[in-house]
Amino acid sequence: MLVAACWVPPPPFEKAPPGGPSCPSGSNTGSLELDLALAPVDFAWFPNGRDPNDFIDLAAGGSAVLTIVAPDADPYVTTSEDPSIIAVASQSGSAATLDAGVGGDACIDVTDRESGDALGSWFSVSPLTSAAAFPEGAHELIDSELDTFAFAAGDVQLGVAYVGASADGGPRLIDLGAALELTGATQTDWDTLAMPSASVGSYTIEANVGGAGATASFDVVDPASGAYAVVPYDIGLTRFACFAAVTQSSAFIVGMAWKFTLDDVTAPASADYPNCIAIPPDGVIHEITAVAGGQSTVWSASAL
Repeated sequence: MLVAACWVPPPPFEKAPPGGPSCPSGSNTGSLELDLALAPVDFAWFPNGRDPNDFIDLAAGGSAVLTIVAPDADPYVTTSEDPSIIAVASQSGSAATLDAGVGGDACIDVTDRESGDALGSWFSVSPLTSAAAFPEGAHELIDSELDTFAFAAGDVQLGVAYVGASADGGPRLIDLGAALELTGATQTDWDTLAMPSASVGSYTIEANVGGAGATASFDVVDPASGAYAVVPYDIGLTRFACFAAVTQSSAFIVGMAWKFTLDDVTAPASADYPNCIAIPPDGVIHEITAVAGGQSTVWSASAL
């Protein structure tokens, strides 16, 4: 699957769907219906081709915000059925701050002050096990199976994925208090960094998530000569031919300048995705040359 390397909606957080295990109070089998949103509302890249519908956890020792999506959220109060695992630290209007303990599962109840009806949802807490650097704000079309990235020298925008350990196999983690350190970079949000004028070299991000540490390494390469190869995405795109500039270790290089020819005539990149070129919808097989980072490849394709 190809996806744009930007921000994606968060996956669900409830571990006990309807018909599954009840909250201790039985609140998740009640009649109250509300939409709940676990902040942040967006995530950076999902690693290892993971489905964005996979579950997310709170990081052990970390925090998140649960928002009640309702026309008038004031009549609702948020409580935890097990504050030792997840505590409701505060609530202001529709937003409740959740503080995570060391690990486990807890039901969070949202109760209507007037009727007493409650909506319960399961949340899980997992410890940090690893971190990885991913593109933030990139515009390339990238194969979702990729999980390793390098960056062209210049102004680099980074996202950092925090990955935990649980029975579900390494969920993405939230900690709005996460701290990131990277020489020459500034932390811009709980999981992003801005690195202006990044020069060629190898770098390591130090992440502190809920009091636990992990590192994420990445390379910055010369945009003129840093590619080891240019390879096409051969997965039956209907209107575009898309390509990846990769390092010798097969990391996708974000931020490369691309040049294309179509049947030996210079052609522009797609306005949406700089590593793609539109294929004329004429049913004819066209020869496309893609150039980036000092490497090139030739690919034949037709619009489907």
